[in-house]
Amino acid sequence: MSKGIDILIDSVISDLTSRLWTSNIRLFYGRIFRNEVLTENGLRIVPEVSINGRNYKETLKDNTIDSQCFFDVLPESEQIGMMEKNTVRVMFMVNLDKLYPDLTRTEATETVRKDVLNIISSNFDGVERFIAGRTAFSDYYFEGVDLADMSPHYLFRYDCISYNTIC
Repeated sequence: MSKGIDILIDSVISDLTSRLWTSNIRLFYGRIFRNEVLTENGLRIVPEVSINGRNYKETLKDNTIDSQCFFDVLPESEQIGMMEKNTVRVMFMVNLDKLYPDLTRTEATETVRKDVLNIISSNFDGVERFIAGRTAFSDYYFEGVDLADMSPHYLFRYDCISYNTIC
């Protein structure tokens, strides 16, 4: 049973699952566990998802999947009375050719942004920023994956705000 911010994340996943790319191969993961590792490029986050409540696996680029998404709740939150303000990164790796085969790449990037924003903006209390390309994933480390070559995937994220009651 989900608690706290994970109730909101579950709701967003439900909306994504029912409304986006329903005829494609999709993985909408929940909140990641932020496993910090020191790499030659500094401290990075290995995003891991729960597979059964106790065991975790890394989220990885997978060319057989048309869209992958995970949620990263940043470790710092602002306390406002009995409320907690959280920043949640909603991270996407999508194959635009598979999701929007009839659109040019430019048209598809604008369409995917709009499609995702329509869903997350109706769930979160605010959307602060959009970041595209490998910069969106620069805090993360994927074993054996070169973020400079993510073709055919398009990487992007929305940084969202959620206010939750502490109880």
